[in-house]
Amino acid sequence: MISYWSIRYIDNQFINAAATARITSGCQSGVLNKRSSDSSKWQTKWCIVYKNLLFYFERESSARPSGVILLEGTTCERSVVHDDGKQFTFTVFLSNDKQQSVIFACDSESECLKWINAISASSMQKYEQEKEELQQKLLDVEKRLEAEENAKMEYLTFSEEQVITIKSLRDENSKLKKQIDELRSESKDISTNEEERINAVVCSVAHRWYNLTRWRKIIDMYVKSEHADSMKKRNRVLWQLMKSEEEYVSQLGTLVNCFYKPLRMAASSSHPPLSHAQLNLIFRNCETLYYIHQIFLQGLQVRMEKWPVLVLGDLFDMLLPLLVVYQDFVRNHATSLEVLTQCKHNTHFYTLLEKHENKPAVYGYSIEMYLTFPIQRIPGYVTLLNQLLAFTPPDHVERFKFEEAKSKLQELSVVIYEQTSDSESMYKTLGRKRLVCFC
Repeated sequence: MISYWSIRYIDNQFINAAATARITSGCQSGVLNKRSSDSSKWQTKWCIVYKNLLFYFERESSARPSGVILLEGTTCERSVVHDDGKQFTFTVFLSNDKQQSVIFACDSESECLKWINAISASSMQKYEQEKEELQQKLLDVEKRLEAEENAKMEYLTFSEEQVITIKSLRDENSKLKKQIDELRSESKDISTNEEERINAVVCSVAHRWYNLTRWRKIIDMYVKSEHADSMKKRNRVLWQLMKSEEEYVSQLGTLVNCFYKPLRMAASSSHPPLSHAQLNLIFRNCETLYYIHQIFLQGLQVRMEKWPVLVLGDLFDMLLPLLVVYQDFVRNHATSLEVLTQCKHNTHFYTLLEKHENKPAVYGYSIEMYLTFPIQRIPGYVTLLNQLLAFTPPDHVERFKFEEAKSKLQELSVVIYEQTSDSESMYKTLGRKRLVCFC
């Protein structure tokens, strides 16, 4: 049965969402008294807000929700005191004309405000706004790239003009020398003024040639200088960063396409080897990390095409705000391996997993190894940034951004280090489970 403000019948998707809400930290939950605007009877429910949904259960221990309210497009306001003695109440209006509503009652004023804030903030518009901000940043990066490309073309044009000028001066010098030789051979009785004119021409040519030779020496000295050598090493580190990022994106693609998506389809079958809740715990944020680093790699490849004018600081500015996804992945890593170990007791799951691990695209690695690659990537970024800073001059325009990125990545590395012991113990457990399943 479906009422005008909530869904009485919960399908598998809503059940899975309710299960995910229970294990997601930070969700507003608790016991509330509830009644609709057209009823005077209060009902006691255990409620929880997850994204733009408000689930309510008969009690906290209930496995199946009794209903859900879609909060998208609703408004939540503090209610006046009712005659039935409920003082701390708030109302969720389900339509713009405020004719359809649901009234909730709490035990205290502070709890009432928490619920109002949680419901008011539960909207997908916030995520859409973050998406628009990221797209705007990408447009700004593309504009800067275009400006750098124009500057590069102007520099190349100027260099070509200088080469043509040097060639022209050399031809002129050669012609003048020939003219001098012809003049000397034609007349042996040259007047003093004529000799001075010829000497002036020779001095002018010699002066031009001296300047060209001097500039050539200056260029050769710079090429052999420590600064030029440092810039060469810096470029090698940047190419190494791009190559390692390509390999990492390939690993994430294998994890998503060869493990996550096939197991997600299996979880939706009539005889699932694992539940969607277990699937989400094992592959927490894996698909999100894959999409993030695809965008980051595309930015790197575009910058490398503009070599030698390389500006990478703003790419890290785009990546750093998304480290919260990594923090969630790292904190969930031990739980992921534990749930994976439990699932392997299921013969159907173990056989299906072994089938996917034997695919040629997996290259013989286990699923545990692919789940560990994202944790290894953060220390890899720190190492590459240390090398990059070692070959970046103190007054370089991007040094501050690289140092800031290194600092934030090191903070995440500390969290990864704290999780290392849990992960190592899980690896040993997984090894024993593999032997038991094989036997």
